[in-house]
Amino acid sequence: MSSSVETQFLNVEFTQEEYLQHGRRFYVCIHADEKEMPFEKWTSNLTEVNACSNGITVDLTPPTPGTVNVDGLTDGYFQISKTYVAMKWTDFTDVEEEGHTPHQLGISHYEVALGSVPGGQDVVKFTNVGSVDHYTLHSLHLHSGNTYYVSVKATDFVNMTTAAVSKGFLVDSTAPVLTGQLVQLEGRYITSRVVHVCWTNVFLDEESGLKEYMVSMGTRPAYADVSENVITDQDCLDFDTLNNVVDGHSYYFSLKAFNGAGLYTLSSSRLLTVDTTPPSTGHVYDGVQSAASNDDKDKDYITSASEMAAYWEGFDDPHSNIAMYKVKVGTCAGCDDKLEEIEFGNTKKHQPPAHPALPWSEVLHHSDSL
Repeated sequence: MSSSVETQFLNVEFTQEEYLQHGRRFYVCIHADEKEMPFEKWTSNLTEVNACSNGITVDLTPPTPGTVNVDGLTDGYFQISKTYVAMKWTDFTDVEEEGHTPHQLGISHYEVALGSVPGGQDVVKFTNVGSVDHYTLHSLHLHSGNTYYVSVKATDFVNMTTAAVSKGFLVDSTAPVLTGQLVQLEGRYITSRVVHVCWTNVFLDEESGLKEYMVSMGTRPAYADVSENVITDQDCLDFDTLNNVVDGHSYYFSLKAFNGAGLYTLSSSRLLTVDTTPPSTGHVYDGVQSAASNDDKDKDYITSASEMAAYWEGFDDPHSNIAMYKVKVGTCAGCDDKLEEIEFGNTKKHQPPAHPALPWSEVLHHSDSL
């Protein structure tokens, strides 16, 4: 459209609304013919003028919302800090991004807020942060165990706004706690290469939960100088010592329990001593110990058909001591046809029931205190 005016300004009324299409750009161009302007004592020659404005864009809609993320989260959900929240956002766009306006970006400024519900601002009200694409809120007083949301509001150059909200994130600033339960082990000794260890109900984390455990074995609590750390999410583990333990030496199992935020608490087991060897073999003698002498310890004959006796010595275990002896009696070495094997406690002599007119062979098995 065109018109002629005598003034230095122009107001244009669009009578046809179809001209006002979102994103459409309009320019104002002027033309003035060459003209001579007479004055009292001279004449000024005004040259022809042709000029256009830099244009104006029709913007009828708010910006397109982008994506808001919280930085520094563990597993995309957990945050340790209670005093700050770092955020960034992308892909907020407006008509300016089509390249038809003098602004490089279509957003005039951004505002950020923090709340306990999506879109809420009960923690930090919307604050103008300029035209940046990231920001950090400081000096906060967040509560461990609560979930929070970041909101970002974008305002374009015609003061239309749009907002986007981050996913919720949970604050957990505390490590798992110890319940008082002990690490569970089978016995007091390590008797094989693989040791079964459990830590059921040893740790508790009510905020972000228990994610995984790091299990180690060492010569002191919290040490891992026997084998490499093992990571598991189970409550029990068959731990392979890789035969790096030494008989007679003592070791500890140590566990680090990690929560969802990546914080951990340590607990160690009681002392375990390695004993993978049986007691040393001693000597078994026929007869009553009180009647024996240094020259006659073992009887070859007995004069009673109603009873017999035996005693033993020299059995030893340097790592776990002798816990019990097992005795059986038979008519041949290793047989138990006269007395099946019984546990005999820790005494070193035995008098089994009699069986007349039969030779006896007494066999002793010894067990250490495993």
